[in-house]
Order: sequence, then C-alpha cells, then structure tokens
Amino acid sequence: MNLSGVRDEIADALTGVDGLTGYATPPKVLRTGDALVRLGALSLDGPYSTVTWQVIVLQNANDEVAQIEQLETILDDLLAALRPVGHVTEVVPITYPVGRGTVPAIQLTMIRE
Repeated sequence: MNLSGVRDEIADALTGVDGLTGYATPPKVLRTGDALVRLGALSLDGPYSTVTWQVIVLQNANDEVAQIEQLETILDDLLAALRPVGHVTEVVPITYPVGRGTVPAIQLTMIRE
C-alpha cells in the first residue's frame, strides 16, 4: 500500500470541491478553505489492512451556529468528492490549532481498505 499516493488522491479529490484547496502536506500558512489530509491509524488485523484518514477543513465562522451552517452548505460536496477515494465514517465540528490560537474546522474521518 502506498500511503503517500493515497494521501495525494484524497488531497486532489478535496481540491475538486468549490472553495477548497486540498493539501497532502500542510502549507506554511493556513487559510480558510484549506483541507488538510492526515494519517489517522493503520489497522493490520487479519489478511487485510485498513487505513483511517482524517481530513481537516478550515472554516471562517465566528460561532458554533455559523460553523454548523457552513458545514451544511459544503457537506454533500465533500462526501461526493471523497466517495471515490474512501468511506467517510464521521464528521465533527472542531477547533484546530493554528499558531497561538485555534480556528473552527470540520474534521472528517474516513477509511480506506
């Protein structure tokens, strides 16, 4: 299994969503609309391995209500873009550390066998 190749595939799929730029490797300066791909976990039980990935989408929201509203506007497009490269199992609004503070973000957990 080529993990860096899968990571690139996921980042490319995210770039296909309007307003997002997918990154297999985080840029030095993070911006709203950046979608970061991170390795979650490798499950090596049995004859098949399963890879869990995390996708972090940085948002521009001032509060939880705005964060959820932004999630609702982009969720269908995100799921459609990621469907060919993996199965999204969870979507969670989070705050993501940036510099000395945090920004609102969406964390998607996905698996690929």
